[in-house]
Order: sequence, then C-alpha cells, then structure tokens
Amino acid sequence: MPRQRGHRRAHATRIGVLAAATLVASPLLAACGSSDSSTPVLSFYTAADGAEQYAAASQVCSDASGGRYTVEQRTLPKSANDQRLQLARRLAGNDDSLDLMTLDVVWTAEFAEAGWALPVPEDLAA
Repeated sequence: MPRQRGHRRAHATRIGVLAAATLVASPLLAACGSSDSSTPVLSFYTAADGAEQYAAASQVCSDASGGRYTVEQRTLPKSANDQRLQLARRLAGNDDSLDLMTLDVVWTAEFAEAGWALPVPEDLAA
C-alpha cells in the first residue's frame, strides 16, 4: 500500500503542476490569438438601471472621439450591493479592464480612500 500512496501522490502532484501551467499559459495563448487593435477600448461599467442610456452615451462618445477610442458599456448587476461588490472585487484584483464606472454616491469616499476612484485629469477633462 505505501508504494501506491506514493504513486498516487506523485500523480496528483503532476496533475497539479499541469493544471497550474495551464492556468498560467492560458492568458498568454489567448493573447497570441487576439487581434491587435490600435484603437483603445474604454470599458464603462454602469448600473443596470438606465443601461440603454449608458450604452447610447457610450456610442455618442465613441463617435465623437473621431476614432481615437471606443467606449464599451458593460452592465453591472441590478442590486446596488452586488454592483459595489463586483466593482470592489475587480478593483482590488487590479482588473485593468475597468476604465470608467458609475458609482452610487455613498461609495465615493470608500472608493477614493482605496485609490480606486480618481478624478479625471484636467488635460483630459474636456
């Protein structure tokens, strides 16, 4: 029996290493297959209420940019608590796909204190 346990442990270790390697390599392989776009895409995470208006505003901003960037609206969950949780998890996890977001006014201080909500730089405000 001890030999079998050692064999199982070695097999489990190999599977664990293979799984870890797959997790590390997956994003790299996906990046190789993605198209290289020279137009920056800004992800705009918005509340579910009014999502259609946010999507329309995103399109207006994209069109007005003259091709300098595209704004893609992404809808957060309906519940305010779930919205906050998703944003906080993404931001705490350094999710670089989150560029713009709508915030409930009660989260502003919390997000600013954490360094997640920053003012628009003056040179870009216009």
